[in-house]
Amino acid sequence: MVKRSIYIIIVLLSVNNLFSQSKAKLTVIRQEQGSYIFVVQHDFHLRFGLAFPMTYRFKLPAEAANITIEKRYSSDGAWKLIPVKHKSDIFNDEEAVRFDYEKGCAFVSTAFGAGDSLFIRFCDSGGNNIDVAYTGITKYYDDRKAAVTISADDWYDEYNLFYKSLLDFFRTYGLYVTAGVTTTGVTKSSWDEIQNQLDKGYVEIASHSRTHPFTPYSDAHSEVCGSAKDIVENLKLPKYYNVNNKQYVYVWIAPSGDYDHTVDSLLTVSDYLVPRLYLNLPADTPRTYTYGDSQFSNWNEAANHFEPFNPTVELGAPYWGGGDTSLTSLNNMFDSVIARGEVYHPMWHPQVLYEDINKSYLKNHLAYISQRPDIWYVNLGPLYLYHMVYEVNSKSVACVRLNTRVQFQEPLVVLQKYRSLPHPYTTIRFRISKDTFVNLNVYSASGERAATLVNTNMSKGSYEVNFDSSTLESGAYVYQLVAGADVFIKKIILQK
Repeated sequence: MVKRSIYIIIVLLSVNNLFSQSKAKLTVIRQEQGSYIFVVQHDFHLRFGLAFPMTYRFKLPAEAANITIEKRYSSDGAWKLIPVKHKSDIFNDEEAVRFDYEKGCAFVSTAFGAGDSLFIRFCDSGGNNIDVAYTGITKYYDDRKAAVTISADDWYDEYNLFYKSLLDFFRTYGLYVTAGVTTTGVTKSSWDEIQNQLDKGYVEIASHSRTHPFTPYSDAHSEVCGSAKDIVENLKLPKYYNVNNKQYVYVWIAPSGDYDHTVDSLLTVSDYLVPRLYLNLPADTPRTYTYGDSQFSNWNEAANHFEPFNPTVELGAPYWGGGDTSLTSLNNMFDSVIARGEVYHPMWHPQVLYEDINKSYLKNHLAYISQRPDIWYVNLGPLYLYHMVYEVNSKSVACVRLNTRVQFQEPLVVLQKYRSLPHPYTTIRFRISKDTFVNLNVYSASGERAATLVNTNMSKGSYEVNFDSSTLESGAYVYQLVAGADVFIKKIILQK
């Protein structure tokens, strides 16, 4: 039997992983005057990437001026200045700060990095911290009043040249397009063009299945999961879809709008965030009202993704009906959606809209809806990614001060290994004073998780947890106990 000695040393750790395993998806910690830490739950971060900038609203002190705002990703990292933008600027996906001194607010748009923590601090011109109050995440990026997102179907070899021209066309208006790729219909030259369009910006790639089938699919796993696999294996996705060596395909565009429970369950398997369907309305449908979706679909907790989201309108006049080519109708529809503070979501088919690329209704409508500084222009995946974190912030955020700790009735100690057992065991004893969610992890000195011992709701009381350390090498380890928003940490020296 391997002999090991265990020594216990109380330590203070970097906050980088301090709250990452708590029950709250997002924890906001006021570290000191003018300094905040945002910590996202590790599994939540890994599942969704969270690389798109979120906008955090802060209340400024009276007569504030000449403020700078900085960020970093660890307690010992270098501070980086976040650039300032103004209300009249056109920006839609950048890390930026915008001040509204009339309302006494600062809107800080920044993203998480590879780790689970984001540090933000406010300073005056002399480098001194300024006291500010965090007041939440804005509904839309940079506190815009509404959003515009555009999606499209049927990218495969036959329509590759159509797509090239159309995406360049939409890009001239500063409009973002989420394009659905039917992956078995894409050859090497088309993958190269898709990559070229991604590299130019404004484009998101969604899965549109492998073979564009009708439900029920003969091979549903291949269509739903295989198409996402094709995308990540053939493309280098932009930075907002590429985190910690994992590429994210957020959107499933259902072929022909077909959708069933099998498809829905497989979306969960491949980590899609939202499916987009299609409203196939007759051509003579009156255009005096919004006939598609403009409100966010609901989150499906069991499926771990959003319910299907439909377009607001189809641009063009497909032979099967349902499109719109009336400038008055389209502009009025846009105005109605924006007045309600919702999402204007036109879609198109390349084989239809390519014929209209020089028509006045399309040019004038795109000019009408674009380049407005109070509207957020965004791809469909980041739109829902942002909305998901916004919803999380309003429902499961924990706001705490850094010095908050669980009030334990007795000290947390590692006692001894049980020599009568075939492997060396360590017992961790602790007491919690109220019912709460408890997470107990062991980490190596490099920060890698060595074991998860507890990850569940627990009633108040005393507990013993046995930890088998037989597979671990000698060295320094840390166990972290998170109870609700509170943390206790100790270091373990393990010797053979």
